[in-house]
Amino acid sequence: MLGYADEEHAGSPDWRSLVHPDDLSRVQAAIRDHVAGKVPTFESTHRMRHKSGEWRWVGQSRKARVDKHGRLLRLVGVEFDITERKIYEEALFREKESAQITLQSIGDGVITTDAQSTIDYINPVAEELTGWRLEDAMGRPVEENLPRLSRGDLRAP
Repeated sequence: MLGYADEEHAGSPDWRSLVHPDDLSRVQAAIRDHVAGKVPTFESTHRMRHKSGEWRWVGQSRKARVDKHGRLLRLVGVEFDITERKIYEEALFREKESAQITLQSIGDGVITTDAQSTIDYINPVAEELTGWRLEDAMGRPVEENLPRLSRGDLRAP
């Protein structure tokens, strides 16, 4: 997955040298928590260095094998390359940010909901028209927050 041949990591590879420096302390803390019994499995999403030098995103789920003194012998589990998914997530995040900027700057009131009519977002104009702040309206049914809107009674001034 990371481009290394088995013989390039004879014995036990120093996995810490492959983890991105910005992720290493978080990954090590998660391993410590798992080995100490604070969490049942070690779960992590972090970057690792590919043989080409490129950073790849990996998702890991592992279970510790410890000796009778509680010392870590090995982590057994699975590891997936999720780089493509992370690229799409980042693109989606940038699109959402762009949409939020647009919604905040237009002159019309905008309220977005999920499929169950639960409010996800209201822009500043909608806050002014309805009297609700975004923090108060988010996660609540549109009918509860805006009964006049759900009946169709809300009219522009």
